Amino acid sequence: MVNDLRKVGSAKGSNPGGVYETTGTRYYLKHYKNKDQALTEVLAANVYECLGIWTLDPVYTEYEGKPSVMTLFRDDLKVTEPKFYFGKLTDGQIESIIRMYLGAILTKNWDIIGLEYDNVMVGEKGFLYSIDQGGAFTFRARGSRKEYGPDIDDFTSLRYNDGASGAVFSKVLAEVDNTTLVRIAQNMFSLGRDLELIREFEKSGLSDWKNLFDTFTVRMDLLQKEIGF
Repeated sequence: MVNDLRKVGSAKGSNPGGVYETTGTRYYLKHYKNKDQALTEVLAANVYECLGIWTLDPVYTEYEGKPSVMTLFRDDLKVTEPKFYFGKLTDGQIESIIRMYLGAILTKNWDIIGLEYDNVMVGEKGFLYSIDQGGAFTFRARGSRKEYGPDIDDFTSLRYNDGASGAVFSKVLAEVDNTTLVRIAQNMFSLGRDLELIREFEKSGLSDWKNLFDTFTVRMDLLQKEIGF
């Protein structure tokens, strides 16, 4: 199927790629220089799904010899003007943002919101989606490496910064009591300790998957203590 794709639209982010079509179905492909970053993005998305965060279910593929991440193209998803939208979330959307915040801490994804608030999109039914996980684990969004260690400094830095993540998370979390935060975290961590999650690491295709998983579980333990349950 990949070999039959025809490019019909340009790239929509900082990485090369575009909208491709075959037999009436459209896909978005993001091309990477580093295969491991593509595999890491798919792993992060699968981990998020295990934690109850909606994603676009990306898969790894290769297009014209380039490591790529492919998703179904969703023209129903929109980026909403952040100063208006993130101040008027429904209870369900607030929970989604909190899940993204906690998921970003566990995977050290500094780009969870996006520089232009464009990594979170809303669908027709109001569901919020995390659409780009390229900055998770050992990679920065633009491809350089970063340390992924047994710490959760991101618990503070994701919430208190001058960027988009700071604006969103500080506002949303200021309006949520600790009981709500604990409830959401307990549910996520219960899912995160399920056998299905370790299978996602095992089948990721990454040679360092065991180190990633071990660090992930340490970060989960630290985050549980930080939240207080």
